[in-house]
Amino acid sequence: METVPEAEELERAAEYRLRQADAAGPEERPGLEAAAALLERLAGEVRALGASPVLAEYRCVANWLAESGDVDVLADLAFDYRLSIGVTAFPPDGEAYLAALLALAKRIFGAG
Repeated sequence: METVPEAEELERAAEYRLRQADAAGPEERPGLEAAAALLERLAGEVRALGASPVLAEYRCVANWLAESGDVDVLADLAFDYRLSIGVTAFPPDGEAYLAALLALAKRIFGAG
């Protein structure tokens, strides 16, 4: 099975939310668990998309950013976005998540 880094990043974010939920009080736990569930669902959907056009375009722009030395900026923005999922951001599906990453990448690239 092909490795899908974008899905793995979502899974790591879900694991982080579950660790937070374990340490949280009863009032915060349901929200953190719901965020983890959303992240896990998105990871599965991203993995199932395979070679979708939005994923291909995102990877193309991300590769260009890597060559230009701006990939760290993208990594930081993508990390912050994943932390917001289930809190202030609620992408409806894996493709919408990838579209949001693409928009971040294009903003850095100067095309967004």
